[in-house]
Amino acid sequence: MLNTTQDIFWLVFAIIMAFVGVGLGFAVFYLARLVRDLQKIVTSTKKKFDLADRIMEAVVDKVENTANYIPPLIEGAVKLVNAIREHHCDADDKAKKKKK
Repeated sequence: MLNTTQDIFWLVFAIIMAFVGVGLGFAVFYLARLVRDLQKIVTSTKKKFDLADRIMEAVVDKVENTANYIPPLIEGAVKLVNAIREHHCDADDKAKKKKK
């Protein structure tokens, strides 16, 4: 079976090629698992960004809807303050007239 050094060379070469094949098989397997895990991470991140985007859109919609009601509220508050001021000034004028 092992008559010459060339036979030993081919036997060692075959054993080394077997180890290289097994090593490459493991490398491909772990690379595939790595790619799968990266895909899961990317998918999870996309879902979280989509959720954050939906939350921000909801907040913006709420703020825009609330902003529509602010000018009439401000106008009403100004009118109320003016009415209270006028009432207070009228009361002060009456009190001054009574003192005289």
